[in-house]
Amino acid sequence: MKLFLLPLLYILNLYSYVETYDGNISGKYLITMSIMTNDEDITGSYFYHTQLNDIKIVGKIQNDIVLLDEYNEKNEMIARFFGFYDKSIPSMTGTWTNYASKKVLPFYLRLSHSAPGTLDDLYESSDNPEIKIRKIHNAVKNNRKYDLIRLISFPTKIYISGKLTTFNTKKDFLKQYDVLFTNKYRKRVSQEIPKHMFHNSQGIMLGDGAMWFTEDGAIKSLNIH
Repeated sequence: MKLFLLPLLYILNLYSYVETYDGNISGKYLITMSIMTNDEDITGSYFYHTQLNDIKIVGKIQNDIVLLDEYNEKNEMIARFFGFYDKSIPSMTGTWTNYASKKVLPFYLRLSHSAPGTLDDLYESSDNPEIKIRKIHNAVKNNRKYDLIRLISFPTKIYISGKLTTFNTKKDFLKQYDVLFTNKYRKRVSQEIPKHMFHNSQGIMLGDGAMWFTEDGAIKSLNIH
């Protein structure tokens, strides 16, 4: 029995999870934070929705006290999140202090999702699928249908609100474009953030599920209703 138990425990310890929190600083600066925990130690990053640039954070959550230090590209400590962790939600509330400007602003973060992976490898693909997904997101957001078509390999099969549809050529896709990508649907897609997205065995989900992608960043489904 022990011959099987030890390898199993070893394998289980190999699995890591990334927790992603959505929230804001001062009620108006929207941010997303992704962290990994090792006992009480925290490593991770966060980004502003207007910039999508990762900012390094390191710290602890100890006895429900949050202390996360922020670092710049030169690995200099430039700011700190300090506050409280509520396990029941889960969420973090407190203050964010910028050392240079001396600004102290309130922050709030609530768990959005957790998924297997690491900070350096959020998805199962060897390449970063976010690069392609951002290009697709940008094309849909700005109604650039020909840019979108260049990002799709034909023939392709895409689930349209649960129904598998085959597009053999670019022309086939163009015929359906205006029906699929209405103003209402494009607005919904444009409000989502194509970074640190939820993923599972079904693929990568944009926002509330408006679009799903494969682990390589190809469009898998459009939920237009």
